Amino acid sequence: MLTQTLAIRFGAAPLRPAVAWLISGSQPGIWLAEMAGWQIPLSELALHVIPRAVNNRLPGGLLVIPPPTSQPNGVSPNCRPYGRIAERLYLPVEACLEPEAADAELRELLGSEDAFLFHPVIGLVRIGPAEMLRTGDLIVVPQQRKADWGRAVPGVAFNRRLLSVEPESKPTVEESLETGREGISSERTMLDKLPAAPGEPAWMGPALVAGAGLAAAQAFVKFVHWLARIPPRTSPTPTWINSVENWAQRRLASISKSMLGSRYKELARLLHLLESSPDQGLRFALPLSSPHRRGQGLPGDKLPQRNVDFNLQRLGASKLSDPWDIPSEFRIQLAERYRQLANREIRLGRHRRAAYIFAELLFDLPSAAATLVDGKHYREAAAIYRDRLKQPRDAAKCLLRGGMVSEAIALFEEIKDFEIIGDLYRRLEQHDQARAAWRQSVELHHRGANFLAAARLLEQKLHAPDEAIEILEAGWPDSGQAAGCLREIFQLLGRLGRHDAAGLRIEELRNAATVWRPVALVETLTEVAASYPHEPVASAAADAARVTTARRLPIAFGAEPIQLLDSIARLASEDRLLRRDCQRYLRGNLSATLAPAVRARHVRPELTRISEFQLPQDVSWRNLTSTYETFYALGVREDTLVLIRGRWDGSIQEMRQHPWKLGPRTSTARFLLSADPQETHKLLVHPIGLDESLPLRSFGATDLFPTELMAGSLALEHRTLVALERTIGGLIWALAGMPDLVLYGWGPNGQLISTEHVDGLASSDPSPCLHARGTSIFVGVGDQLSIYQQRHQVRTVETSGVIRGLSGTAPNSRARVAVSLDQGVQVFWLDNMPNPMSSVLADDLAAPLTCFTRGGHLIAASETQCEVYFTQQRRLRFATSLPRNSRPLAVLPTATADRFAICGTGGMVELYQMPFGPGNE
Repeated sequence: MLTQTLAIRFGAAPLRPAVAWLISGSQPGIWLAEMAGWQIPLSELALHVIPRAVNNRLPGGLLVIPPPTSQPNGVSPNCRPYGRIAERLYLPVEACLEPEAADAELRELLGSEDAFLFHPVIGLVRIGPAEMLRTGDLIVVPQQRKADWGRAVPGVAFNRRLLSVEPESKPTVEESLETGREGISSERTMLDKLPAAPGEPAWMGPALVAGAGLAAAQAFVKFVHWLARIPPRTSPTPTWINSVENWAQRRLASISKSMLGSRYKELARLLHLLESSPDQGLRFALPLSSPHRRGQGLPGDKLPQRNVDFNLQRLGASKLSDPWDIPSEFRIQLAERYRQLANREIRLGRHRRAAYIFAELLFDLPSAAATLVDGKHYREAAAIYRDRLKQPRDAAKCLLRGGMVSEAIALFEEIKDFEIIGDLYRRLEQHDQARAAWRQSVELHHRGANFLAAARLLEQKLHAPDEAIEILEAGWPDSGQAAGCLREIFQLLGRLGRHDAAGLRIEELRNAATVWRPVALVETLTEVAASYPHEPVASAAADAARVTTARRLPIAFGAEPIQLLDSIARLASEDRLLRRDCQRYLRGNLSATLAPAVRARHVRPELTRISEFQLPQDVSWRNLTSTYETFYALGVREDTLVLIRGRWDGSIQEMRQHPWKLGPRTSTARFLLSADPQETHKLLVHPIGLDESLPLRSFGATDLFPTELMAGSLALEHRTLVALERTIGGLIWALAGMPDLVLYGWGPNGQLISTEHVDGLASSDPSPCLHARGTSIFVGVGDQLSIYQQRHQVRTVETSGVIRGLSGTAPNSRARVAVSLDQGVQVFWLDNMPNPMSSVLADDLAAPLTCFTRGGHLIAASETQCEVYFTQQRRLRFATSLPRNSRPLAVLPTATADRFAICGTGGMVELYQMPFGPGNE
């Protein structure tokens, strides 16, 4: 009989599923730690200790067999998976027996009913039921020691709850921000030279003085020139001193010419190095501006090596400088390359290097601050916002994001935002300070006639509902928030369950001798009738609304009857007869005042001026813009900037709290005005061509304008802003320059999303123009229209004249852009972006102002004429016109598809109705 020994042969891939795992090691603690991470019930595991060798009681591992319904997760490499063959033999999943044996043969060879493990080193190990363990068997209870535990002494006990952590001496805001200034401020020594660029021209030659640099030679010649001018000029004829002075002047001219050539060579080498080796090139990068110069240093023709890590101390330091007169072609290429490298550093997560490029090479501090915030360098970003950009609110938000609550509170105190201060103190569980801050906020709101905000704080945060009701009562009926205050009184009484007080208030309003604000009163009572949580009060409100309407209707005028009866009809919306009676009453009143219509025949359709209203006449109006529903106007009254928001029915609200005072430069400046189309983000106001900014101010909520609105400038230190646009979604696009043009893009939360260099100068005449439609951006400079999509330039087209303005169609309609020229208008259809179609119209209008109505008509207005065009089917058709005799300040679309508004320089706003329907596509 032939006998063979079975052995294990390993393969490259598993041959069977794993049903058990062998954990290496000899310590039960290692085994338990491994099994605890498997995320399966440990009580169901069957355990078998595997000895190191046969007849050796020391463990060499633990075989763990889970039930079939539970498979472990997160098994570590310390475990080897085992499969099962012949029902009772465990061996590694990637191993097979050699020679091969059938399952029946294996069962006969194994004999007994016990299971076996075939270990690659130990060999065959029996794992019978008597040797099986459970997880609890691996844990040994320690032996109890005899000791006296009755002599314990109480230790120092801490409070069970940590309320706050405060420093012994609270640092000031200046001290906190100063810590962000620390860093390496020294510059490395100058290298011998930059690597030569390919094809470097030979005429950018060496210095004229052998053995010495150009800077030293120029310093020596300047010294000789100074010495020659010391002796008194008494001789009537030229002397040797004059000869020395003439020689020095000629020598200075020749050295300057040679230095200029050497500098051009150095710039060419820098551009090449920035392309071929960006990291090395950045160390030699030349700043394009140096606003903090203490004086002129010795000129040179070599670029020094710089530390490319952002350093706030170096940024604000004044020092001697050697400004290079960089040719425009070099400046454009360097600026574009610097921005590309900054975007590269951001993608690589090296935010400090990107901030260095923005701050020290481009002197673009807003982009540097935004980049530092993205990199979580909050202190340095806060220092830039506060000290350089004069934006303490943004600085406080930076500190808050970094967890520096105490420092953020100090900054919020500077801008008197006491509600946020109270919220922060509440977060620190310093409740007395929180209540004091909220009280200050209530006082500010009360003095500013913002009764709703004051009452909200009193009820929700100070838990003083009686005071809230008292303040709301003060707002009815004489404040701009009268209807809101009355509505909030009933809502607050309903939340408090004070139904008797609500009923008494309704009775007072019903029986009042004089009906104040009848429309607002009836609308509020109608809302109370529909929503108050106590039926008797709701019924009393409905009855009071009907009684008040009946008393007012005989003397109502204008739109009052329509508004009053509409509220009455809503009291019983299911009653169709009531609504029909209301309409019949209105028709009966109106028919007596309307003359019978006369049908005209063969009359050319004309524009109809449906209404007009006058903005305050003591203001010199500078700019207007609209969001279809709302218009905004900006002007100057003496030394104060006036900002209003209004409706097209002539209702306006002027920003009166803390108005902007104008300085010598801003008093004569023109201003940019850009509103968020959805009216959810702040209104942007900025002087054109100046690096000054306006701090944030707010419109309070009123009955006509129920939402509070912030207004102010962008933070752009040493950047002259020339164009500004907002799009749906909160995106901000701006053109700024110093003097090169840069296109900025910010997201709705203020994060920088794009910076692109634009060909042209910010100081060009006329000023560059900007229009944004989603992610499509249009920039007009001179007679060139540049089109950007997804932040990258798609193409540039040449227009038929010098661009004076840009306007576009409403969102969700066919994309069309009207380019106002020195003479006439050119319209571009943007369906096919590589080759946009264009047409020229109104060529007899000088520098017209344009807009597209919400219905798609194009309006072009100049000093002499206003013309209307259809723009459907990718072609222009003249519709109608209207003669004019004054230069318009703005032409604006309204919320109605077939209406538009023209505002004159004197503040007269005229609303026009077109004699045809919408022309949109």
